[in-house]
Amino acid sequence: MDKRVLINEMFGCLKYGEKELYEYVNILGGRHIIVFCQSGGAKLITDATAMRSTYYYTQKGECFISSHYNLIHDIVQTEEHAFYKEYCEYKKTKYICVSLPGDMTPWKDIRMLIPNHVLSLTTNTIERFFPVQRLQDITISEACDYISSNIKIQYEELAKHYDILHSMTAGCDSRICLSAAKNIKDRVTLFTYHNENPNLGDKEQLDREQNFIFAKELARNEGIKHIEVFFKGPYPEDLMKIMDKNHYHRVNRLIKQLSASYPFKENTLHVRSSIVEMCRNTDHIMVNYYRSRCEKFALWAQYSGILKDAVPYFEDWAERNQVNGLDELGYSDAHIHYWENRLPTWMNASVVLEDDILCDTWMLFNVRKILSMGLRLQEYWRQKNVVFREIINRLWPELLRYNLPNSRKLSYDLIDHHFKGCFNFEKCEHRTGSSVIVNRAVEGYFEIRDYGCCFGFADSSVKRGDYCEIELEYDVEKDKSYYFEFNIFTIWQDFVPDNIVNYMILIDRKEVFLESCNNFNGRVNQILYLFRATDTAKKSIVIRLQCVKDCNNNNYNGVIDIKSVTLRREWIKNFDTKPAIYSTSRLLKKCQEE
Repeated sequence: MDKRVLINEMFGCLKYGEKELYEYVNILGGRHIIVFCQSGGAKLITDATAMRSTYYYTQKGECFISSHYNLIHDIVQTEEHAFYKEYCEYKKTKYICVSLPGDMTPWKDIRMLIPNHVLSLTTNTIERFFPVQRLQDITISEACDYISSNIKIQYEELAKHYDILHSMTAGCDSRICLSAAKNIKDRVTLFTYHNENPNLGDKEQLDREQNFIFAKELARNEGIKHIEVFFKGPYPEDLMKIMDKNHYHRVNRLIKQLSASYPFKENTLHVRSSIVEMCRNTDHIMVNYYRSRCEKFALWAQYSGILKDAVPYFEDWAERNQVNGLDELGYSDAHIHYWENRLPTWMNASVVLEDDILCDTWMLFNVRKILSMGLRLQEYWRQKNVVFREIINRLWPELLRYNLPNSRKLSYDLIDHHFKGCFNFEKCEHRTGSSVIVNRAVEGYFEIRDYGCCFGFADSSVKRGDYCEIELEYDVEKDKSYYFEFNIFTIWQDFVPDNIVNYMILIDRKEVFLESCNNFNGRVNQILYLFRATDTAKKSIVIRLQCVKDCNNNNYNGVIDIKSVTLRREWIKNFDTKPAIYSTSRLLKKCQEE
């Protein structure tokens, strides 16, 4: 924690060049900005997610830098940004944004320095310095060993210097961060806050109530101090004026109530669990909703209502910040958007700045090396949230005994097999047969994988009507809305004529989807099936491979790889009684035709 030691280390790295300095700062945590100077002039970089927010103005030969964009505007009276003025001012008639496009602020020519970029204070230009290497897949043990060891060292070091205040909910994120504090729990105080909001839905209200129940139970059982913070408006006018100068996005105004509930000291530090979600599964938008990469960014930023006007600003941001090409390094569009747009412009530039009135904030996952290790896990591992179970199991396994919100299952069981509706393929039925020849023996191949299953025909000479299939059971409640998400990967090598084998999805033995295995070959086809349940019952879903023509090709070799089958409850929308189905393959073909 000695800054002089860190500075000496960075000086030593800089002697060998900027690349060595960047490699060193990739393992640093905390909120910081680093200014350094070489023969090329002075430069500035932020921490891993720009949690120490940095804004800059570089026009007319001038360069101004600040932690708040309004401080720069007080000096340089720039115009209000046209996009912000049109859509995002905080008025009932305006479009309320979570985050502005890219690095935009409400003021023209004042921008945010987004993560992974360096600002030259000499040339007034920005340049990307991370990532530079392609992500290579690693094992669960490699990722979790590094992450668990790192966050444990961080937390125990923080406890030597700070009075720790740890925000606690009933979810996984705060639990995984708390697991790093097992050996110093007597120096940690948990707090759970809640605001009175009459517009909350039943599910959100239940979640908040369970946050209190869980935090109190855990604190009592594990011997940790805990305080509750409950408050309701109206918020003090003087506080609102201060907060309105901080950032355009409004978040919970818990400052006054929290300060009244806890004796803040000069060395108080708030440990938040934010950023952990970066190591979770990738967000996905069906291809029918967008036609370009930047349309996808705009949709993630919740600009669906003004897509045409928002997309050009995302295109400008993507070009200036060298976003193109990152997918070739293994970083998905969802990772880049969340890391370099959503986190810095919302969480770290508004939520954390609000906390600064009381105390500084620390996020254990705010380390580039940690985030990279989490993202190097293959997607199906992230989808099953195995990283949560494994890290907690290493650091504080007792925390896995507590339930997750709205679940009767223990955290260990839920994350291990059925997180967010993912099916356990160890319990599925698999069959082979023929719909043409009665009692025909069809040799099939079936293998359970870590992420799902893989199956196909074991005989190269399949006949018309031959099939192999898996069947899964699920439960639904009458009049509730649900959606299935299938991620299916077909692999067919040396496979000639088209339409030899199809794969289909059957709900209660009724066909809802049919596709040739040759279509979208070698790529993951995401299929979305939206429906409203007509009754409360246990039902079945079948994924089947079926041969529609005789195939005597000795080189026949192919399987269907089920990456995941997920059933989720839709809490906000009510679907029509007539089911709807979409697939990446069909919608991409439609877009190409248009």
